[in-house]
This record gives sequence, structure tokens and C-alpha cells, in this order.
Amino acid sequence: MATQRYTDRLNEEIRDVPDEYMPALIDIVHAFRQGVVQKSLEESIQRSLKQAQAGETFPIDTLWDDLDNESDVHSH
Repeated sequence: MATQRYTDRLNEEIRDVPDEYMPALIDIVHAFRQGVVQKSLEESIQRSLKQAQAGETFPIDTLWDDLDNESDVHSH
């Protein structure tokens, strides 16, 4: 439900923006979204690097075991 409230609030704000400023608003929203995705990616890479440095690794041949089991479940 919270997502809908955010969507409603954003829609209200967007309705009040004059048409000539819409391209700039779209650029701002796009840049914000890209920044959030980039930050998440950087955090994930840093976390993975720390895990590898700490020896928290798995043998390569076991990395896809869960995916294979999951596809077996979905195929039945």
C-alpha cells in the first residue's frame, strides 16, 4: 500500500509542473534512479569483495545448485 501512496503523491506533484519543464523533470528522475541503482551495485560489489577476502566463498561447481533445484520444482 505504501507504494501506491508514493505514486499518488508523485502524480500530484507532477500534475503541478508546467509542460515546458517536463523534460527537465524526466532527466532529474532518470538521474536519481540511475544513482540509486549505481549505489546498490557498488555496495553489492564491495560486500562481495569483503566476503571473498574473508574467505567466505563457495566452490564454483555448487554455485548453481539452488537454481537447478528451483527449475526442477517449476517444471513439475
